[in-house]
Amino acid sequence: MIILINGTAIVIGALAGVFLRHIISERFAQHIMQGLALCVFLVGIKGAIQIPNSLIMILSLVCGGVVGEGLQMEERVRKFSDWLQEKASKGKENNLNIGEGFVAAVMIFCVGALATMGSIQLGITGDPALLQTKSVLDGITSIFLAATEGIGVGLSAVAVIAYELILVGLSQLVAPHLNDVVTVSMSAVGSVLLVGLAMNLLGITKIKVLNFLPAIFMPILLVPLFALF
Repeated sequence: MIILINGTAIVIGALAGVFLRHIISERFAQHIMQGLALCVFLVGIKGAIQIPNSLIMILSLVCGGVVGEGLQMEERVRKFSDWLQEKASKGKENNLNIGEGFVAAVMIFCVGALATMGSIQLGITGDPALLQTKSVLDGITSIFLAATEGIGVGLSAVAVIAYELILVGLSQLVAPHLNDVVTVSMSAVGSVLLVGLAMNLLGITKIKVLNFLPAIFMPILLVPLFALF
């Protein structure tokens, strides 16, 4: 239920943002988004420094980056979002960039400690507390993100619901292996990706963060491997 609430909050926030985009000036919305990006950066740094073994983080990012780049995850998502843009704007005068809004929202709402650890916590213990917090933050963020990026932000709710459901299912399957070191490492790797996302939002870099998404799950394999030595 909380996962559906999370998706609903994103949709409602996005609709409000699109409705208010003529009231909220682009300058004001961008200013707010820059502030949110700084918050994302801070949350990412705070989560990343909790890693118990920096070598696990390095190997997770390397291995996950190789897998993600090989699968061309970001390119596939962008092609899908471009297809959505084409279908939505066919025969219409439309200035809503569905593609950019969809990709930006997926990265903001899916990557990071709250999405990853909230879903894992729900799957293992049934505690929805982290996802409840995430729902509130996502709803607020989607308002200002949709005001600048368009209705594609609302469409990201489908990806968010699917992502969190998959994580809940996976966490139940691998629960015996998710000790404290594994979960903290997964959260820390996700937090590093949040830092990259924040830098993209601030216009500092153009990191293909989606291609590093598999890195979040690498500690599940690497932590037990390290324990053997």
